[in-house]
Amino acid sequence: MASAALALFEKPQGIDPEIKQAVLEQLERIRKDKLFRDTTRMKRFLSYVVHETLNGNSDLLKGYTIGLEVFDKPDDFDPQADTIVRVQAGQLRRRLELYYGSNGLKDPVRIIIPKGQYSPVFEMRREALQDFPLAIPDSQVALNDTSEMTDFGSRPGIAVFTFNDLNGPDQSNYFAKGLTAEIVNALVQFRYLRIVARMPTVEHSGENVDLKKFAKDYDVQFILNGTVRRSGDVLRVSVDLLSTETGEHVFSRIFDKKYSAKDIFDIQEEIASHTAAKVAAPFGVVNRFNRRDNSGRRDNLHSYEAILRFYELKLSPSKSGVRELLKEFETLSETQDDFSSAWAIRSQLNIFLCTLSLPRVPGNERLDAAIEYGNKAAAIDPDNALAFMALFQAHYHRGNLEISEKMAQRSLALNPNDYSMLSYYALTNAFQGNSARALSYQKAAMQLLDRPPAWFYTSGLVIAFQAERFQEVRDILLEVSLDSPVGSQIMWVSILGLLGDIAGATDFLREARDKNTNYDNDLLEIFLIWQPNDTLRELVFKGWRLAGFNV
Repeated sequence: MASAALALFEKPQGIDPEIKQAVLEQLERIRKDKLFRDTTRMKRFLSYVVHETLNGNSDLLKGYTIGLEVFDKPDDFDPQADTIVRVQAGQLRRRLELYYGSNGLKDPVRIIIPKGQYSPVFEMRREALQDFPLAIPDSQVALNDTSEMTDFGSRPGIAVFTFNDLNGPDQSNYFAKGLTAEIVNALVQFRYLRIVARMPTVEHSGENVDLKKFAKDYDVQFILNGTVRRSGDVLRVSVDLLSTETGEHVFSRIFDKKYSAKDIFDIQEEIASHTAAKVAAPFGVVNRFNRRDNSGRRDNLHSYEAILRFYELKLSPSKSGVRELLKEFETLSETQDDFSSAWAIRSQLNIFLCTLSLPRVPGNERLDAAIEYGNKAAAIDPDNALAFMALFQAHYHRGNLEISEKMAQRSLALNPNDYSMLSYYALTNAFQGNSARALSYQKAAMQLLDRPPAWFYTSGLVIAFQAERFQEVRDILLEVSLDSPVGSQIMWVSILGLLGDIAGATDFLREARDKNTNYDNDLLEIFLIWQPNDTLRELVFKGWRLAGFNV
């Protein structure tokens, strides 16, 4: 579903009347939906911010004015002390997301209230937009062309049922509804999936549904549902994902949390984030199940399978695997010029060759090309998290640290559950000496995979090395071979020198130099491409010199 996002700026005369009319019609469509029908204040809130934005008054949409105009607060209302506007805005965002995940899935206009602001943004389907003569300058129209969705045909569908409250409607039912909203919010960030939300007013809960009929009616391959039970201060949440084709449970998880009113939102976000990553992330159970069962294949099977191979490869990259897959994505990106993800993956594969392989592949040219391909991917689809991850990596290794950080934040904002991005970001922070931040992101990445690959642990090893816990690092590495990741080789050679194992260092370097006559220089350049801080660099160099390494 290609769309165009219209950022509506101050002057209403710059907006074509027909577009304004389309937005107003969409507003009424939402107000009449069962999600909003009986919510007088919520409808008033939404109507107010939409009308004010269309009238060019978006700069007046502050917590204070909304408190007065929507919630009838007195003139001395303090939005910092009374959080009703912020709380209601959060609920409005969730309700809009649920609406667009269900009955509003095919609506021509999407009304979005971004976090951190009260002024809405309006997104129009491209086919709807073509019906209107645009009077908005090109600079105010941000195209969001998800062309790969067209290539893939219909996306795998997941229906999310409202979680059942086993304590009854008067107990923790509000928690179950809120948790459902958080899960939907987390899932919709994985844009290759189609999310269908089922709401409390619908009588089925997932247990009494005719799966075959439901799957046919809503074109979904999976149903996600669950239960909430509270006993004293213990809250138990059960999450299940069922295949509508076979009826089997393809994912189940039970969360036991200590219940307290002040932690409700944190608990909801934690469970939602974990569930979304396990279920929907590129290497999550949906893709694994679909690949086994062939039930989620898209029209362009070759593109789909190539992307799945990339997600497998980046968990455990090898030089030969990267080179082979790069050839495929060079062809895919050239033959499908508007395929954003192909350009993003082509960018990342070029980066892999610069950072993970020995003998070393000349880096600067490939990194410059990676930046070019990443920019192209982002231009095609400004919401492609893969594109911004590639730009983060390429700019980091090129030494453009300020730009790299901006790209990292953009990628994480678009997909906070991408465990590879989290781990890579942890690794760059470790090399920069930001130990606390590195460990935080490493932990976040580890929690999203049952069996994290070896390279996910590297940031922790770099931190331990910088803390001069050399014996601890050596005990973990045990014995590094020339097939080990380059990062492990960097630390291994230095540790052998720092711990006085000159014989071991000599044997390792002799074998390495026999296979690659330029080993010393290649290892040095790959180490430097990771932008190590001064302390780490001098510590590694000290160990290398003691080991007989030519620095």
